[in-house]
Formats: sequence, structure tokens, C-alpha cells
Amino acid sequence: MANKAPNPEAVKNWVVTLGSKEAQEAFNPLKGSICARTDCDRKKFGPYHNWSMDSFGKDALVPTLVHGSAAPADFQQATNDAVTSFVVDRNVDAFSKALVQGAKSSGFGK
Repeated sequence: MANKAPNPEAVKNWVVTLGSKEAQEAFNPLKGSICARTDCDRKKFGPYHNWSMDSFGKDALVPTLVHGSAAPADFQQATNDAVTSFVVDRNVDAFSKALVQGAKSSGFGK
């Protein structure tokens, strides 16, 4: 919760609601994700999601750039910027150079 939130009780209630079993079971199937909780009713999810729940419970987690666990934040930002530019101009050489420069600047890959 943010420091000096104007209504800390409302924020607490919102977080409790979002984290509740009922909210997770309602939201996650619509989003296509699995619950952060382990007590959700698996019958409310399809076969892929049940496989994902099993995998998440037993397999090693793989770091991802998108979630900030595979590389430094400045490299993640450089990658996001490079992808945005590439979507606009489709310049493969500029995209590649931006990624290399981002890796060098962040010290990623040393």
C-alpha cells in the first residue's frame, strides 16, 4: 500500500477483495491466467490452465524479460524502446543496433 494513501482502509479492502478466492476464480478464467492462490476451484479452469497450475507448482520458474527477472531494468526499457521503434519503422538493422547498445549500456551479458 502506498505511504500516506488518502483512504488506507479502502485500499486494504480493495487488495483483500482482489486477492480473494472468489475474485481470483472470477477474473483469471476471463483473463486466461491462473490464480495466484493454490486453493482455487480447478473445475472453473480449462485443461491448459490446469496443466499450468500443475507446472507452476512443481517446475522451476523461468526468468522473463517482461516480468523483470531476466535482465536489468535499463535493458528491459531499451528492449521496449527498440521494439516500439521497430513496430513503427520496421528497420531490422536499427532494431538490432538498439538491442546491442541497450545490452552494452546496461552491462547485461557480461
